[in-house]
Amino acid sequence: MKNTIQKLLMPISILAFFVGILWIGGCAKQASPEGGPYDMIAPRFIKSVPLNGAVEVKDKKIKLYFDENVKIERQSENVIFSPPQITPPQISHGMGKCIIVEYEDELLPNTTYTIDFTNGIVDLNEGNVLEGFVFAFSTGAYLDTMQIRGRVIDASSLENMGNIMVGVYDDLSDSIFTKKAMKRTARTKSDGTFVITNLPKGRYRVYALEDMDRTFSYTQNSEGFAFLKDTVEASPPPKIKVDSTFQKEKQDSIVETKQEMKKEVSKDNSKEQEIILLFSTHLRKTQNLQKSERLFPEVLSFVFSSPLDSLPSLRLISIEKNVPILLELSEDKKEVKFWITDTLLIQKDTLMGELSYFSIDSLEKKYLKKDTLQFIYRASKIKKKKQKVDSLGAKKKVDSLVKDSINSFLLKVEKNTKESIYKGSLKDPFMLSLSEPIASVDTMLWNLFLKGDSLQEKQAFRLKRSLANPRLIELIAEPRYGISYILSLEEGALLGIYGEKSKKTELEFKVEEENKFGSLEIALLDSLPTCPVFVELLNKQNKVLDSLLVQDTLLRIEHLPVGNYFIRMWFDKNGDGEWTPAIYPRQYPEPMYYFPKVCVVRGKILTREDWHWENLALEKQRPKDLERIQKKSSNNRGVRERRNLNEEYIERMRKRFGDRWNPSNKDRKILGLPSREEEKKEREASKNKKKQRKLKKDSISPKSNSEEKLKLKEVGAKN
Repeated sequence: MKNTIQKLLMPISILAFFVGILWIGGCAKQASPEGGPYDMIAPRFIKSVPLNGAVEVKDKKIKLYFDENVKIERQSENVIFSPPQITPPQISHGMGKCIIVEYEDELLPNTTYTIDFTNGIVDLNEGNVLEGFVFAFSTGAYLDTMQIRGRVIDASSLENMGNIMVGVYDDLSDSIFTKKAMKRTARTKSDGTFVITNLPKGRYRVYALEDMDRTFSYTQNSEGFAFLKDTVEASPPPKIKVDSTFQKEKQDSIVETKQEMKKEVSKDNSKEQEIILLFSTHLRKTQNLQKSERLFPEVLSFVFSSPLDSLPSLRLISIEKNVPILLELSEDKKEVKFWITDTLLIQKDTLMGELSYFSIDSLEKKYLKKDTLQFIYRASKIKKKKQKVDSLGAKKKVDSLVKDSINSFLLKVEKNTKESIYKGSLKDPFMLSLSEPIASVDTMLWNLFLKGDSLQEKQAFRLKRSLANPRLIELIAEPRYGISYILSLEEGALLGIYGEKSKKTELEFKVEEENKFGSLEIALLDSLPTCPVFVELLNKQNKVLDSLLVQDTLLRIEHLPVGNYFIRMWFDKNGDGEWTPAIYPRQYPEPMYYFPKVCVVRGKILTREDWHWENLALEKQRPKDLERIQKKSSNNRGVRERRNLNEEYIERMRKRFGDRWNPSNKDRKILGLPSREEEKKEREASKNKKKQRKLKKDSISPKSNSEEKLKLKEVGAKN
């Protein structure tokens, strides 16, 4: 009996045991406390072998020691060796707190070497970054200490260029940038600034480079770059005042961190101006035929690699007579369509043609190129089936292949819905788009009325044909704000080149209310060059909304929709109508300037602005409200914007425990909070202030109460 009971209780006891474990585990999980403040302190450099700043160094192995375990993130991107090394030095993490750097190349005599770790050194656990750590030593009797500092900005957007390599040459020849590796390099910070340190006295040529192939020289057209035509003289570093509380060894003086050092530039060095490098990418101009096809039986299409500045010509081969061909140019000027007007030629499945156009060779010189091309048109299977049904049914014969095209011999007329900044304003043109080129227009069959006008009084207008597109026609009238117009076209008002007439059509054109638009007037107060000058209107996303050729020092832009706008101006020195980047070594990028603030356009109001573009440095001109357009370099991956986890920790603790949360003085120091004694004094001071305010209030209140009682007694006596 006893054994039987034990056998029955055994499974129950095992089940209870596991349930208890799960319950305890669940409770423990719910009530688990946090481990305290986070470590947000960067690792600290302790010592090195040889010393930082040592001279007459012969050993190729460098040992760096820190106060905690460290590692190097993305060392190929973050660690910069100067002078550049043919074989990259080996970097190992040693015993956790030690980083070992071993040079593979032979050390040059009487040369200063620097290892710029930028933001590559981080602690092993939390990833806190030791910013701007530089180690230097010399193989000679002294350490070079001169430097060149400056800033790299984008020549077109005037944005600060971060993580761009900047280097110098002591060879002052013009073409050295493409022949040899830079003598000494640095990398720009996020604000575009750079400092090339430990230079010998002398003059240098300075370059910025997006070094894609890591050759430390300009070797590819796709590499962005910047250069100065003049040489730059290296100068002494700014004098640094060290806080009396900051005491460290001499070898650690090169390390500069916000927590440990306060810098003050002496008056002698404050006058030194940083050099400005204008960064751009010179993508060589090319002009090639990318694609040619027969879109429809009557349309031949040609797509080019870049916008055309001169129109191509087409000659059909093996044709006895000259056939009129109409040319249509796309808005981006990259595509040209030729419309064949002869319906007999349209019926042919195959056409041969010779296209003549200006191409650009590798030296960016134009030359006339002729291509002989074959064009074949094949109707789709669906359309071929339809033709068979027609032939079997009512014996309808297809006269030409034009019926197989998208137009199907139906002349369609519709509004041209081109996007424009001036849409709905008096500057918004009334444009009509047709399905095929226009042969003729009968204006007697055109009528323009005000919408809702019961008398249908005709409005005056005239028509203007487009030179670039034979399918467009503009209706020019005298519109007024807040009015809608109805354009009535009778049947046959338009005739296409293939003999088809337009059907009866009514189109509405609406002009918005006047209070939705305003004007902007800009006075250009500095001297303008003799070359063409363009002013561009931008939105917050850097999109060019309009480009205007400056004719006078007073620029007025009317009928702008209400909103915020940005203005930039550039000088077209080569007169090609487009902004041109730098061409090494002969040409700087064309000058670009930004109006430094947003221009606010209000309804029915003229906004006036004065612009002195020469009074403000280029690096300060770009408005802060303009969105950044430069893509972050791959080098930025090593620079992390870290959240302050301790701020989040404080918020969680106060939310969970309220006034009962009382961290230790050690934790308070890490969190940046006052000590317990300081907090106690603050609470007592706050209590004393409350008491004083209450006493002051109580001293005033009895007098006011007695006055109110007297007034009540007087009122009662009168009653």
